[in-house]
Amino acid sequence: MENKSLNINDESSKKRTKLTVHKVAKGVKGITLIALVVTIIVLLILAGIALNLTIGQNGIFSRAQTAANTWRNAESNEQLAMGELEDWMAGYLEGNGGTEVPAEGTLVRMFLNAEADGCDGTSCSDPENHLHVGDYLQLNTPTSASSDVATSALTGYSSNQTYTISSTKNNNIRWRVLGIDSETGGIKLIMETPLESDNADGLLYMYGAQSYETGYLVPDQISKELFENMQYVEEARSMKVEDMNELFHMANSEIGEYDIYSLQNDSEGADYGETYSYDNAYTPESYLAEKNAGEPEGTRAGTITGTVDGYYYAVAPQDMGEVGMPYKIADNQTEYELIFSSESSQMPICFLSSRGVVSGSSYADFGPGAVEAGEGFGLVSSAGAFFYSDGNERDVGACVRSVVSLESGVTIQQVPKE
Repeated sequence: MENKSLNINDESSKKRTKLTVHKVAKGVKGITLIALVVTIIVLLILAGIALNLTIGQNGIFSRAQTAANTWRNAESNEQLAMGELEDWMAGYLEGNGGTEVPAEGTLVRMFLNAEADGCDGTSCSDPENHLHVGDYLQLNTPTSASSDVATSALTGYSSNQTYTISSTKNNNIRWRVLGIDSETGGIKLIMETPLESDNADGLLYMYGAQSYETGYLVPDQISKELFENMQYVEEARSMKVEDMNELFHMANSEIGEYDIYSLQNDSEGADYGETYSYDNAYTPESYLAEKNAGEPEGTRAGTITGTVDGYYYAVAPQDMGEVGMPYKIADNQTEYELIFSSESSQMPICFLSSRGVVSGSSYADFGPGAVEAGEGFGLVSSAGAFFYSDGNERDVGACVRSVVSLESGVTIQQVPKE
């Protein structure tokens, strides 16, 4: 009985074991299928999301392309900025620039734009962004002002002289672009026509040795008193021989080529840059010292030596053939007329606030320079014959022509074109 019971129990245990294993196997197979379906669905969803993030309108590829374009534009802008900076620095090193790249809309930037485009204003294709030599600008000028700095102590002349801006004189002041001031970095303007003094003939007079010692400063001082307090003006002065050299692109190495003094005097005269030496001769300083001290003539005369730093050169608007002297051709008619006018009678002789020395065969000449319109050409001389080293003096009358340098940041909206 006990053994039988045991056998029955063993068979039941086997059956129960088989049934349990079968049920578990069927259960496991069902769960795996559902998980697989869910996994596939999840993967499909993730794939869609991934595709959208990759190739969608705002996807990775689109963003990458945008980033690449942005980088290329930034590189291009940087190259452009660097090119502008290099151009400006090159101009600065040549004496035609400032310490910062000029901003768009400034007069300096407009002038550089025109130069970069090779535009001289004859037929400008971009007048809104270009500024040229000779252009007129609307700079507000005082309607009345007076300068009393032309004293006899400075000019060597017999009396004091006054310059007055008034409606009674021919002082209809208009300003034209002369270029970029190499000292200030701003645009410099020159008066269209010279100022007239209160003398009957409208001229400023200077005399003899004193004109070389201090008189050449007077045109600067007159200009400063009359115009330096104007809005947007950084500096006011008279025009100088350096202004002419810059305008007509005269390098120091070229000056000797246009020296006409040796053609008018003995061939023994010294040219620009050469040395001179004379016995029993005066410098302006030694002559004035003897004159002021009341010493006998010749007391302070002695051997004088120096370098010829004065010169003459002629500038013609076009090839005139043989004119009897070397001359330089102006780059265009506007440059020539800006200084000398198209009609010689319209532009009187004007002082330069520059002095110099020229040399003949037996004496040297000392004095301020001048600009003169001749018959078909203009003549710039940096030493007028005010004082001769043999002790002879004379007076010379000429006009004052002012130059103002604007602040470098002045825009075309602040000082517009006429």
